[in-house]
Amino acid sequence: MDTTRPSLAWLLLLLQLCRPAFALENGLARRPPMGWMAWQRFTCQTDCESRPSECVSARLFREMADRLVEDGFRELGYEYVSIDDCWSELARNERGQLEPDRRRFGERGIGELAEYMHARKLKLGLYGDCGTRTCAGYPSQLAAADEGRSLEPTGATYFERDAHSLAHWQVDAFKFDGCYLDPLKAESVCPRMASALQSARYLTRPILLICEWPFYQMYAHARTNFSLAAQSCNLWRYYDDIEG
Repeated sequence: MDTTRPSLAWLLLLLQLCRPAFALENGLARRPPMGWMAWQRFTCQTDCESRPSECVSARLFREMADRLVEDGFRELGYEYVSIDDCWSELARNERGQLEPDRRRFGERGIGELAEYMHARKLKLGLYGDCGTRTCAGYPSQLAAADEGRSLEPTGATYFERDAHSLAHWQVDAFKFDGCYLDPLKAESVCPRMASALQSARYLTRPILLICEWPFYQMYAHARTNFSLAAQSCNLWRYYDDIEG
């Protein structure tokens, strides 16, 4: 028996392993991204008067950026400083745009904070939601009763509009939650965010897209199309929040 020739089974396995991966291709997440995110410790604390060192504000994220640099974490690969829920005003402005809370993030808001991160060779992450509001009740990417349809005659939607804002602010990562959305409709709505980000005006750097809608499908006992998730997200969540 000639043992130098690979068996048919081995050849088929090799072909399977060599198949191209159909994933979101923006050059990011070649390795697991690392950094610091606010939610587990600071959740939605917005009272900066009585709890100034613990509220979700520009001050908090600047301090965490400084800690990553000064304590050596940046050199180990911890490069993302990520804002979670509760960063915006409670309503969109008259042009339908998201705006950071001015009391907590100042007049220049997210753009100025991104500059602070980039000057320290770090990256800024921001938060949104595929449903009709964020988990904490703030404006999200889907208008109430819209379910992905056009919001105005031009065809613009909050997905595209907010992608332009993220690009304009020079945000580096976007955590895309799944509250207040029927999980059975997620796959027809949420993947549009990837297209919006990749085609956004002002885009000079790719934006890491972290999706959470597969997690909500799990809770609804819905079958997740992981091929679609891979095409639409750099990474996704499929388990509960961590607990302190």
